[in-house]
Amino acid sequence: MALPISTMPGAPESVINIVGDHASYHLQLDAPLTSDIESLAGAMSNWVHRIRSPEEIAGATEAAYRASLSPPGVATLILPADAAWGEVEADQPIRLPLPVPPAVNMDAVRAVAAAIRDTPGEAGIVVSGRAARADCLEIAGAIAAARDVRLFSEMQLPRIERGRGRVAVTRIPYPVDAALDLLADIDVLVLVGAPEPVAFFAYPGKPGRLVRKGCKVLTLARHGEDLKGALEALSDELGVRPSQPLPRASAASDHITPFGHLTEDAIAVMVAERLPDNAIVCDEGITSARRFFELSAASAPHDYLMNTGGSIGCGIPLATGAAIACPDRKVIDLQADGSGMYTVQGLWTQAREISTW
Repeated sequence: MALPISTMPGAPESVINIVGDHASYHLQLDAPLTSDIESLAGAMSNWVHRIRSPEEIAGATEAAYRASLSPPGVATLILPADAAWGEVEADQPIRLPLPVPPAVNMDAVRAVAAAIRDTPGEAGIVVSGRAARADCLEIAGAIAAARDVRLFSEMQLPRIERGRGRVAVTRIPYPVDAALDLLADIDVLVLVGAPEPVAFFAYPGKPGRLVRKGCKVLTLARHGEDLKGALEALSDELGVRPSQPLPRASAASDHITPFGHLTEDAIAVMVAERLPDNAIVCDEGITSARRFFELSAASAPHDYLMNTGGSIGCGIPLATGAAIACPDRKVIDLQADGSGMYTVQGLWTQAREISTW
């Protein structure tokens, strides 16, 4: 069982994996299904711990939570059966404070500000993680408007707050040629919680890096650092006025409700136009939803989540987790059929366990 956590400033995602195992006293018998969980989990986790007794569960869970809030943010807790079924006196839950991110690197702020001043109209900012939330996008949007900087998001977004009244970003496209064209005139690319954009795969005769040769790539702040504080410091360094008009998205005036055949474009238009306020969109529509992100800038304010790696099948469990975490919000899963077959059993959970679906 994986529990997604999304609280660490700057973290694109934090996960606690809870892995069940044989009872501790049964492991010595090498029964079927016995495996070296520590080795398997260690390759993909920055923290792994095996619970030894029921009394240890509360403290180990607290430690797992803390570990998940440190980059890369994957903690694995191994829970033997006897620890799960054993009796223990219940403790009162306590609220754990979030870790304090490191101080903003002012040398990086000054270097980025100087580069933006030197390349008017030819600088771009790529946001991800905490920097893709509405409050950070307002700061980035003010910088973009005041200094003629283009605002981008990475290709695969863990989460972004989007819709009417919010600062809209341009997502770097998946196709290599389209991404190269988009970034062709960028001389300085500033990364805020995002990695440098690269091609998903290697292709014969095409570059792996998506910025043009000679483009200066600068990191303002990394995943796990104070992304909002770094953007605020950059805004101050550039002398951006608080009253700076923002490039906010507005309702589209030229959308016409589709009619005729039910195509993937028609579905994207209808979903974007009818999106409820404060909805959560989980997008694993792949090619069938490729227009939705562009159209969603004019939708009602919402959160947009998508697959951030190369695996497929995340849409149904992602939507399930979002609905459990936010039972008062409507969740829309844009799901490709082939990918959905990997986790189709999640529809059972949605139908039977989520009353507001």
